[in-house]
This record gives sequence, C-alpha cells and structure tokens, in this order.
Amino acid sequence: MFNTATITKVKAIADDLGVEAAALLAVAEVESAGVSEWKVSGKNRPPIRFEGHYFYRKLKGDKLKAAVAAGLANPNVGGVKNPASYSARYGLLERAAKIDHAAAYESTSWGLGQVMGAHWKKLGYRSVDEMVNTANTVDGQIAIMAKYIQKFGLVDELQTKGWQSFADQYNGPASRKNRYGEKIAAAYKNYVKVLAGAVTDNGVPDGGNATVKQYQKDLKRLGFYAGAVDGIAGRQTIAAVKAFQKANGLVADGKYGKMTDEAVDRAIAALDRSGGDTAVKTGTGVTGTGAVVDIIKEQTDQLQSVAQYSHLITYAVIAFVVAGVGLTVYGLWKKYKAGMASEGTV
Repeated sequence: MFNTATITKVKAIADDLGVEAAALLAVAEVESAGVSEWKVSGKNRPPIRFEGHYFYRKLKGDKLKAAVAAGLANPNVGGVKNPASYSARYGLLERAAKIDHAAAYESTSWGLGQVMGAHWKKLGYRSVDEMVNTANTVDGQIAIMAKYIQKFGLVDELQTKGWQSFADQYNGPASRKNRYGEKIAAAYKNYVKVLAGAVTDNGVPDGGNATVKQYQKDLKRLGFYAGAVDGIAGRQTIAAVKAFQKANGLVADGKYGKMTDEAVDRAIAALDRSGGDTAVKTGTGVTGTGAVVDIIKEQTDQLQSVAQYSHLITYAVIAFVVAGVGLTVYGLWKKYKAGMASEGTV
C-alpha cells in the first residue's frame, strides 16, 4: 500500500480526472504493488518492467540478432524474464539501451501506472526520454498514468467502477488470465476504507486487507497457507509467501510484490487448467506449485503420447486410403480385362 504522501498526490490527480481517489489508487496499487520508488545506486527510481517481446518487434537486422543473442529480445510474451531486484532490472534495461536506446525505453513500462514508453507521442511528450524523465518523480508518474487514462478513454470505466472493462483495455489480452479486474476491485475496497480512516492501529483496513485476503486464498489453494483468510499479513502469511517464493525461484523476502503476484497467477491458472480445486502433496512433502508442475508435466507427457500416436494413426489412415484406391483401381482393371476377354470370344 502506498505511503501517505503518495496517496495525497494521487487524490489530487483523481479530482482533476473526475474519478474517485480510491479508484485511481486501486489501479496504481495493482500495477506497482503499492510502491512508487525503488532505490537503485543510491537514487530513487520509478518501478519498471522491460518487455522483451516488445523489444523484439522494434528491432531489425543486426540489432535484432544482437538482442536475441544477449537474451534481451524474444518473440514470446514473457520470453525475457524481469529480475526481482530493481538494480538488476535497470541493468537489463541499460544493456538493451546500448543496442537501441529509444527502442529499449519504448519497450519498458514506467512508473506506478506501468505505462509503456511507446505511448510517449500520444501522451504529448516530445520524446520517450522526456516521458522517462517525467517518471523520475512520483508526481510525474501519476501524471503519466492520468494522461494515459484520459487519452485512451478509460475515465468512464473508473467512474462506473467497470473494473474488468477497464482492465481489458488498460492491461490488454492477459488481463483476465492475470485477474486484473478482480485485483483492482479488491484494492478499491481497501482504499475506500483507508481514505475513510477505517483502519487499525497497524494501518490495516477494518475487516482486513482485501488484497491480502485474495493472496491468502490463492496460497491456500496452492497448498502453501493453512491459516485463516483474514486479510492480515501476519507471521503465518509472510511465511507462506516466503515458501512460495523459494519454491518458484524468487527472492524469499515475504513481500507480495509484482513478481510474486505474477508467479501466483501462473500457478493458479495451471491449477485451473488441470481441473483441480486445491494442490495436493507431492512426494517431497512440498505443496502447491510443485504439485502443479507435476500435473502440467503429466499432462504434457500425455499430450506428447497422443501426438506420437496421432502420427501413427495418420499414417495408418493414409495407408488405408491408398490401399483402398489401389484395390478399386485393380477391381476396375479386372472388370475391364474381363470385358475385353468376353468381347474377344463373341
């Protein structure tokens, strides 16, 4: 959740947009996990996400070859992984910028609203660098997000609380898979309470934090959490987050940030595809994603097996058709010969 200073700044921009402050805060919360600045080399820098598939589409020739060889460009969404550490993320971005500065910055989403640099012209900036410089302050980040919402006609969705419609347009095709609509709705409920002053001594909204409740439910489904779904990030919840992070190769810091959220989404999606309600114990005693991975592997093996047999079936059908055609031709030929023979004896 954002600090008081950031909340105050977002409220001011929300008033200018004509939307509830809780609605705009909810969008920013989901996009940046409630953090507007990260320390990188001693400086406050905005949250970023480099999109390698976007970079791939923007490059040609030798630049594209160099980027692919360096693991910085990939035609597939998610083909280039963003490091958990922001120092490492900025390092990745700068390596890409050495290949093509403008393309690298345009292929990155910036600030608490996570707006792609590629939109700089439509948002009224003279260059992508001007937009990036604007994102170096919290006020600038909020302004960029507000401009995007205005330019792309999304004010109505926030005013009417059409969370899924907003998410579909703001986040694109992956919004439903990543449950952005649900997350924005949950974050909105939190901020309504926060802005009304209905919080506990620890700053938790009365009745628990809806976002925390959601990931408690998810971690419970994945087998990492066995406690109450109360919206309070206590020791048991933090331990569950750490266990999930460790199992998924993330920094096990117990903080439910963007990387963890995306990993949970992938695990839940895999579990849903398998038809499972909750994850089951694996042979190692680790619950959750390990079980999901086992399910996926099993299904993949089955699909490969089917694919293998499908080739055999295809070949058998072709052979059958060829044999049928051959027999038909042979039968016609025999009838022809028989006819010729009968004509010769008349």
